[in-house]
Amino acid sequence: MSIRIGVQMYTLRYLLKSPDHAEDAFRRVRDMGAQCVQALYSPGVTAEFLGGMSKKYALPICLVHAPFERVQNGLDRLAEEFLTFGCGTVGIGMMPSPYRQQGPQGAAAFTDLLNETGLKLQKHGLKISYHNHAFEFKAEGGQTVFDYLVENTEPYVRFTPDVYWIKVGGYEPEKVLEKLVGRTDVIHLKDYQKLGLPLMRAIGAGTLDFPAILRQAEKSGAADAVVELDYAVRPYRSLEKSLRYLKV
Repeated sequence: MSIRIGVQMYTLRYLLKSPDHAEDAFRRVRDMGAQCVQALYSPGVTAEFLGGMSKKYALPICLVHAPFERVQNGLDRLAEEFLTFGCGTVGIGMMPSPYRQQGPQGAAAFTDLLNETGLKLQKHGLKISYHNHAFEFKAEGGQTVFDYLVENTEPYVRFTPDVYWIKVGGYEPEKVLEKLVGRTDVIHLKDYQKLGLPLMRAIGAGTLDFPAILRQAEKSGAADAVVELDYAVRPYRSLEKSLRYLKV
């Protein structure tokens, strides 16, 4: 399989309190066998620092979720930073609440924003990518918000499917990935277990079929898959367990 397996540094966000902590995170995930990272802006960390860590630890930065305000109001400067740390994709981690609260009208406005932003980023040689949660899989007017976004965005708008949230939304990740052929570069991996309520688990501790997910992700054109745990009592331990299961 050609997909690189890596780590979404958001998993470690509460531990990244300084550049020293950020460097320790790069070192530790490299030592676990990660092949890439999704980085994040954390206290004291500059674009130059992220670029340096990426090179020092041989961990390409496949994606960064950008602050939405900067996507709206500081896109050119943001693009310069992404080029500095060598990342080709500007991520949006969630549809902001003002759009979500407007129903179909908000989804349409957000679709326009994705198209416009993706077009602007092309002049920098960059792409835009949208990361889902569960709410996009609720039907609005007979169609899910996710399907609306996929069908009404331009091909240069990418998607970062999160397999856990897809399952919480009531769909099978492999089936959703089938809709994203040529539209996804990075996917988010976290396991799912339902014990009354859905639980987020380390890879291998839940019920998702990751070999099947990764096979379809590869068919859909994804180059990278990053392990992300939004909440973990022992995040490094959970990441190590996940990467070991995925046989990195």
